[in-house]
Amino acid sequence: MQRYAFFNSEDGDRVYSAEDWARIFSRIAKDGYVDGEEEELEVSATDPETLGVRVGLGAAWVQGRIYQIYDSAETLSLSDADLDNYRIDRIVVRLNYSERLIEVAVNEGTAAENPESPELTRNSSIYELSLARIIIPPGVTSISDGYITDERKDEKLCGESYSLVNRPLEEDLYNHLANNVIHEVDSDDTQLTYSGDNLTFVEDYKNGSLVKQTDLTYSSGDLTEVREQYFDSEGNMTNDYTLTLNYSNGELTSVTRSEN
Repeated sequence: MQRYAFFNSEDGDRVYSAEDWARIFSRIAKDGYVDGEEEELEVSATDPETLGVRVGLGAAWVQGRIYQIYDSAETLSLSDADLDNYRIDRIVVRLNYSERLIEVAVNEGTAAENPESPELTRNSSIYELSLARIIIPPGVTSISDGYITDERKDEKLCGESYSLVNRPLEEDLYNHLANNVIHEVDSDDTQLTYSGDNLTFVEDYKNGSLVKQTDLTYSSGDLTEVREQYFDSEGNMTNDYTLTLNYSNGELTSVTRSEN
């Protein structure tokens, strides 16, 4: 079968739905918050502090649909704290298909001796992106910034939206990871090594000493693994991580980190 769009309608022969537009936009904009727009949907404590949070101005793409907070921030109220146990809530951008809306909302967890963050709902009815995790101690009546953990950068939970048109060169993809996932280091010289068109090896130096070494691995043209090794001024390795990049239909969907 074939599919195409868009043309002017003549006597109703070219009628397009929201699903048609979402299908197109989902191939243009990756899910996630929009970097650089206003406050980037940052979640913070209210002023004065209450049992609630403030979600700043900004925008996000969700499954080919756009969401925006403009003019004034949104304030979300949290349920009363449990008297005995901690609870963890999430602040999410929630796409609700049946209600035909997108909104910021509270994904409420369950109070427990060892509480867990609530799972994001992602099915044919609801699709959520997490902006932040909120720890709610027993008996509290207000939330400060210290209880809030930003989750926007986590590719599994939200991530930054970027254009999927003209997939970036591997060096651009590495730079995207460096800005959003990989730890940056204080360096004054960076040396890049290529194999064909692929960036395969990055060395960062400070005052002539290697402070970070990055190996990049590819499969079928996709960057699939990034290994980062960090060194102190005496050349001793201090950290060793591997990032695994996961794809779906040619689109980078998540990045997971493991310690070697």
